[in-house]
Amino acid sequence: MRRTPNELVEYLFRETTFVLGVFLKSGTGILAPSEFTRVAGDQVRNNFDCLGTLTNTITQKPIYA
Repeated sequence: MRRTPNELVEYLFRETTFVLGVFLKSGTGILAPSEFTRVAGDQVRNNFDCLGTLTNTITQKPIYA
């Protein structure tokens, strides 16, 4: 993994508290190549059969890049 579990937990709790607890899933562990980056205006879409499509537009450079 690119980040340690402690780093992931710190990021998760930075702006949110979870009174009843939370699960932290680290994903697949597949990283994009070093030269890959997102830029402002890019859109990230996630499709969920039961929910529809979640679309997020990149507005600034990610803090983890």
